Amino acid sequence: MINFKKLNENREEYRLNYLTAKPFPHLILKDFVDEEKLISAYKSIGLLENKSRDFIFAKNKYEKSNYWELSDEFRELFVDFQSDDFREFLSYISNREIFVDPDNHGGGLHQGRSNSFLEMHLDYNYHPIHKDWWREMNILFYMNLNWEETFGGQ
Repeated sequence: MINFKKLNENREEYRLNYLTAKPFPHLILKDFVDEEKLISAYKSIGLLENKSRDFIFAKNKYEKSNYWELSDEFRELFVDFQSDDFREFLSYISNREIFVDPDNHGGGLHQGRSNSFLEMHLDYNYHPIHKDWWREMNILFYMNLNWEETFGGQ
């Protein structure tokens, strides 16, 4: 589902943007996945049933860690995120060796419902299970159709 050709054709620009971004290294990517497949994945979501594990600083938020079970498109997206191609892209733009957690611990699909919020917080640094793993990068992949600025949260 990820357009690796586009990512690699623009990787020099992405690397420069990532490494020079302020106040910390970050990169905003748009249009790097197959839009039809992404819309199909989006339509497969429905209402999630599991309340978020970060209930301490979240309101009306639900999650599904094993989102790849929802549809073939989500399975393809998960496989792409776990792929060597994606890991190599992240390593290149960040100028450091990146390791992708194969169990996707702490990751997954998060769904905010009406009046939901997620307060400012810190994610874990050391992996809760593998204490010798250090988290250095988060990938936030937004799937908000028809997002309006009046919703806030830009």
